[in-house]
Amino acid sequence: MFQNHSFMDKNLRIVHINLDNLPLAVELLKNRNLNGKPVVIAGSSERGIVTACSPEARRYGVRPGLPTKIVRQFCRDAVMIRGNEDEYSKYSDTATEVMLEQAPLLEKSTMQEHYIDMTGMDRFHGCLQWSSELQRFIKNETGLGVSFGLSVNKTVSRIATFEAQPLGSLVVEEPEIQPFLNPLSVYKIPGIGEKTGAALEQMGAERIGTLAQIQLETLEEVFGKPGQILWQRAHGVDNNPLIPYKKTKELYREQLFQPNTINSDLLRRVMTRMVMEMAHELRLGNKVTSCIKVKLTYTDFETVSKQAALACTATNELLIGKTHQILDALWQKRKMIRLVAVSLTKIMYGYEQVNLFEHPDKNKSRQQEAIDRIWRRYGNQALTMASTLK
Repeated sequence: MFQNHSFMDKNLRIVHINLDNLPLAVELLKNRNLNGKPVVIAGSSERGIVTACSPEARRYGVRPGLPTKIVRQFCRDAVMIRGNEDEYSKYSDTATEVMLEQAPLLEKSTMQEHYIDMTGMDRFHGCLQWSSELQRFIKNETGLGVSFGLSVNKTVSRIATFEAQPLGSLVVEEPEIQPFLNPLSVYKIPGIGEKTGAALEQMGAERIGTLAQIQLETLEEVFGKPGQILWQRAHGVDNNPLIPYKKTKELYREQLFQPNTINSDLLRRVMTRMVMEMAHELRLGNKVTSCIKVKLTYTDFETVSKQAALACTATNELLIGKTHQILDALWQKRKMIRLVAVSLTKIMYGYEQVNLFEHPDKNKSRQQEAIDRIWRRYGNQALTMASTLK
């Protein structure tokens, strides 16, 4: 009904492109022998969770988010692979570069998701034809399969993409938006998590069509300001513009210890402070990072480094936590440290992909906002977290 191959409709402007199951796709490119097997990609620790899995593993009930320690209970023959975020990030960056060569305006919202603004191009290119050619071009250049959705705004095109997976395409023209959305679960709306979804189900709104029939005033009364966004998304309304993808230089901090140190608490305090300063600088410039690198120099001048990828963010808590994880994995605890350095790379203009309707820890969010305000006014020495103090 919605797969219309007429590509001259003037309303088709926004393309959402998803690198389908990127971690699995990369592992299959590296090892063709994994094809057809129940592959499970997860962390290495006992408390790790599944981050991706193959269709063969899904047939046994394995799903992303499942604790790794019980995967064997679902699938005895599962091929367990430790995820490599750095490698997946490199493949993502390659695909982004391929898109940049072709796209008039590109936003990279996550490692796997991109938006392209095609507004005004219909007179020169058919949007559907152009997107289909880009889909094939990405596959040829990177080996990665993609799905895409094409519609009038970011929300509808994104929902269309995930309805088209895997390796598919879906066009939703303006008159068909509401009929397309109505039968879908409310969880298909970007940003709706378990808490908001459960509240909507209690109101009898399990489907987007039912949600669209609820009065705006009622949603605002129940959910506050996000109620308006819920109402808009249920009607296929999203006026958010694309944020052009643009890499910027890395941010870097280092600390020389005199005397040298083996004090892990001191190292963590220093690194926490450095990350807070760089994260604050990111937020001031409306930027995010997707890669952290830690470098240690020992007393014998041996230098070791390690980096890790993460979802685009500028949040103190996430960046500090990841930095400490890298330190724990990198540091040979018996060796004295002369210098520690932290850098944030793969910086781009943009915003963090947050839940629109749920804020799991409002206190931490308010704390970060308060620190930003004070730092802007009085400088970064005016206030800090207690954990960074001696």
